[in-house]
Amino acid sequence: MDSSVENQTQTRKEDEDEGGTYSYAMQLSMSIVLPMALHTATELGVFGIIAKAGPGAKLSASEIAAKLPTTNQADAAAMLDRILRLLVNHCVLSCSVVGGDQRLYSLAPVSKYFVSNQDGVSLCPILSLDRDKRILNYYKGFEQFNQLVDVGGGLGVTLDTITSKYPHIKGINFDLPHVIQQVPSFTGVEHVCGDMFETIPHGDAILMKWILHNWEDEHCLKLLKNCYKATPETGKVVVIDTVVPIAPEINNSARAISLMDVQMLLQLPGGKERTQEEYKTLATGAGFKGVNFECVVCDLSIMEFYK
Repeated sequence: MDSSVENQTQTRKEDEDEGGTYSYAMQLSMSIVLPMALHTATELGVFGIIAKAGPGAKLSASEIAAKLPTTNQADAAAMLDRILRLLVNHCVLSCSVVGGDQRLYSLAPVSKYFVSNQDGVSLCPILSLDRDKRILNYYKGFEQFNQLVDVGGGLGVTLDTITSKYPHIKGINFDLPHVIQQVPSFTGVEHVCGDMFETIPHGDAILMKWILHNWEDEHCLKLLKNCYKATPETGKVVVIDTVVPIAPEINNSARAISLMDVQMLLQLPGGKERTQEEYKTLATGAGFKGVNFECVVCDLSIMEFYK
C-alpha cells in the first residue's frame, strides 16, 4: 500500500477514535438528562399507554400524545418524540421506522418496571420483593434457623417472604415505633419496636438488609456488637448489601454499585458501600470471627457474620 494512503488511513482512524472519545465525554457531561427524561415519561404514563395498547404494540409519538391531557397535541407529540428517542438510545424503549421517517415506539425488556399498575403505582418498588424471592432461590441459610430477627425490617415484607417459604421460622420484625405503628399483620411474624443502637431482640439469627450501608463505621460497629449480644454462640448475622470491588470494573453491575455508593455519599452522611475487606474489619471489630460471602443475587451480596 502506498505510504500516503497508509497515512490517510491512520489519520482517519485516529480522528474516529477522537470523535468517539469526544462523544463519550459529552454523554458524561450531560448524563443528568437521562433520569429527567425517564422521570417525565413515567409521570406522563408513557409506558402504561404503550402497554395498554396490547402485546407488541408500536405507537407513534402522536398516538401516545393523544392519550395525554393536553390541548396542543402537535407540540406535545414533537416534544415527546424527542424524549422517547433518548430513551431508545439507552434501551429503555424500542423503536422501528416506517414510511421512511415515522418512528414507532414499543416496550423494551426493562420497560415493564416502569409500567404503572391499576393503582397508578410503578412496578419499581416491587423490584425489592422480586429480589427477595430470587435471593431465597439461591441462599438456603435461613432454613436452619427457628427464630429470625429482621433489624430495620420496615413493614415486614421481607420477613413475610422468608417465613412464607420457611413456616417453621418465627419472625421478629424490629424497627422504630413510628414504623411499627403502621405495619400490616403477617402470619408467623411478630412486630417489635425499639432502637437498634440500644438493644436488639434475641434470635437464632439476625437479618440486616440494606442497613449497614446507611451508616459510618462507628455506628455499624455499635450495631453489630448489639447483634453479637442478641445471638447464641451458634448464631449468625445475615447481612444483605452491595460489595464494592477493589478495582473498578466496567460492566452494568459495577456501574450500579458505584451509583449506589455515590448516592449514599450524597444522601446520608457516613453512608457507603463497602469492600469485602471492610466488611471483614467490621465483623472482627464487633467480636465475630469472620465473614462468609455466600452468594451474589441482583448485585446484592449475602454475607454471614459468624462467631
